[in-house]
Amino acid sequence: MIMAMQLEDQHLNVVQTASGSLVIPVEQTQTNSSETSKAVQQQWSWSREIRKRLMATMIVLAVYVLSIGPMFWSWYESKYLGGSPLVAAIYEPLLWTTEYPLIRHILNAYIDWWIL
Repeated sequence: MIMAMQLEDQHLNVVQTASGSLVIPVEQTQTNSSETSKAVQQQWSWSREIRKRLMATMIVLAVYVLSIGPMFWSWYESKYLGGSPLVAAIYEPLLWTTEYPLIRHILNAYIDWWIL
């Protein structure tokens, strides 16, 4: 049977086995494991950060594109009837993408679903 106990005053780990006791300095074992975990965290932090930023960008773009449905009449008013130029400017890039027939078809179908 193996028992482990930490002597905090002396910063030692005492591991008791069937054949005797082992005394291991706490600082030595913690330093090695903390250095290893820091290296692993630094290695994965860039990958995780890039994935988080890409996911956030994709979510913002999806919300932007999907927001034209409920905002269509506000956009129409601002574009053709002299409404807010800010709304017209915000959705102008979506108007540019309608030069491609497939995108135009998908966007028009989505807008039709909202305005009917």
